[in-house]
Amino acid sequence: MGAGIFQRLRTTTTPGEAPNRLVTTGPYRFTRNPMYLGLVLAYLGEQGMLILAWPLLFLALTVGYVNWFVIPVEEASLCAFGPAYEVYRARVRRWI
Repeated sequence: MGAGIFQRLRTTTTPGEAPNRLVTTGPYRFTRNPMYLGLVLAYLGEQGMLILAWPLLFLALTVGYVNWFVIPVEEASLCAFGPAYEVYRARVRRWI
């Protein structure tokens, strides 16, 4: 769903590539990173089916990396949208 919105609005999903639109519709009304959140939930579902705890370590490391290194780069490029992004950022949380 998230990627479909980006495709329909003709903007990029590639980290580091400058977006030409600020997406605030669909799941982006509730979280600024629904695609990352979806991957985390899918991983937790798989981990739950396997009934193993040790994969949670890899999830924690991955989420930490995405939260502190990937998302800040993306947010820096979104600052180009100025006040519109600041309003969106104040209204919608990064994860949930």
